Amino acid sequence: MFPFNHIRPGSLRIVAMGCGGLGSAVVASLSEHGHTIHVLDTNASAFDGLPKSSIEGGGIVTCVGDGTVVRDLIKVSAPVADVFMALSGSDTKNALAAQLAKQIYSVPRVICRVDDRALCEMYEGLGLITVSSTTLAAKAAVQALGV
Repeated sequence: MFPFNHIRPGSLRIVAMGCGGLGSAVVASLSEHGHTIHVLDTNASAFDGLPKSSIEGGGIVTCVGDGTVVRDLIKVSAPVADVFMALSGSDTKNALAAQLAKQIYSVPRVICRVDDRALCEMYEGLGLITVSSTTLAAKAAVQALGV
């Protein structure tokens, strides 16, 4: 298990699953704000976009694994996390990982990326906080028009 060793006062212990475009941007931003993030991805090269200084300083801890596998969630300290974020490109994997974090490990805040807007309401009914890049992009495009 990778314990949260580098916790700064006031920082959150965050586990993020998925280190693609969205995941790496979120992890980098949270690290810049002083939080400690354990990031899990099935592809080791996905970590290449993360800030090296944050990895070397212990603010970001990377782990190759699958957020839908209990053994891998334990490895990244999901049972003691303050926040779990499922940010992969797969709505179904995100929902499964988020449910494991919420139901099995009782993580207080669970955020789930869901690009299928029809699924957002259902997942919210399960107690998950949903984020839809499709919805956010649509709102930003309309807002850019000044409408």
